Amino acid sequence: MAADAPFSFMKDSSQLTVVGKDGTFDLLDIKSGQMKSMGAVLNPGGGFRFTVLWSADYSMMGSATSYREFELFQPGATDPKIIRFCVHPHWLGDGRRVIAGDNREGFVIGFDVKAMRRLGVLLPELPKGESIAIGPDGNYRGSPNCSEQVVVVALHTNGSLKTYSLNEFSETFGWQNDPTKVRLLKLGR
Repeated sequence: MAADAPFSFMKDSSQLTVVGKDGTFDLLDIKSGQMKSMGAVLNPGGGFRFTVLWSADYSMMGSATSYREFELFQPGATDPKIIRFCVHPHWLGDGRRVIAGDNREGFVIGFDVKAMRRLGVLLPELPKGESIAIGPDGNYRGSPNCSEQVVVVALHTNGSLKTYSLNEFSETFGWQNDPTKVRLLKLGR
């Protein structure tokens, strides 16, 4: 185990999960000093690992990388599920949801690891002191002029992309925002 290897304590506090030099997740027994492979092998191109985190129920492990990804492993799995743009992740107590933020980019996301879908985003530091929370269905609520700071990029059926202000998007597609439906971490579907 390298001195700078990411690690996380297991339920039994005499065991650590560590990232080995060869790209494996290993289990270190602190009392005996013995290492045991957990079977998961990291993608060598996956970047530097900052953390190793277990869900509260220990059913899934995650590793945050320098590529702004959170790789999710179930015990014994060799291929991770990947949450992109997930920086500084933290498991919530249900073992199903992750919340993550990024001080540099100024956002916080919620993610459902079971369904592999975003649960919303919070943008607390938009220009002109505005802030907004956007649910997974696109409904939003925020400070009085938040809609002036956000755009929608739509992928059309012909493959083209077009950028719309929120007002233009509503007018073009007949979509109406419902701020009462905004939930950042609500599970559903």
